[in-house]
Amino acid sequence: MVVSASCEAHVVLEGVGIVPVSVHEGKREGAVVLAQRGLVITAVDPLRTSVTEDEILARFGLRPPAEALPEIRQLLIAETAKERRSQGEGDTDLMRVCCVQLFFAGTLADTPLIWSAKSASMDANGAIDVQMLCGPGLRETKAYLRAQPGELALGALTRILEGEAWGEFEDFSVEAEQRRHAAWYGLELEG
Repeated sequence: MVVSASCEAHVVLEGVGIVPVSVHEGKREGAVVLAQRGLVITAVDPLRTSVTEDEILARFGLRPPAEALPEIRQLLIAETAKERRSQGEGDTDLMRVCCVQLFFAGTLADTPLIWSAKSASMDANGAIDVQMLCGPGLRETKAYLRAQPGELALGALTRILEGEAWGEFEDFSVEAEQRRHAAWYGLELEG
């Protein structure tokens, strides 16, 4: 996207906060500040979300490089906002791929973002597995969520605890989940 003037937009994520986005003189820049305890995400090309799941997988694979994570987060935030606005408006397949990539990255601070996506609609809930909340590990994720204030952390923790009671985490391991996602997309696990 190239623009010749400056513009600003805001995306409101229910239960998360306002996402300010600025594009200046052909440069792509964005700052996304989530209300979750100072979680700050820098976004790349915040106004474009027309990428497909195949394109994002081809660009970044299942294990994206650290410099790709801001763009992946931004895509997930944008698609989540559309899906919350109206079920089916967001691309839940793209949302799923972004969540898988964030699962592989294993960053605890992404857990509320993944939960926000999962809880956006019935379609998103079905597309995004509860195990995707636990990229850093089940025990680590629960401890992190217990220490976080806010509804997103509580909602994610509650769903994980329900999943444990229902047997959804029986024999769970990060490595087994990674193999399962690689098989789902027909990809080899890198490194």
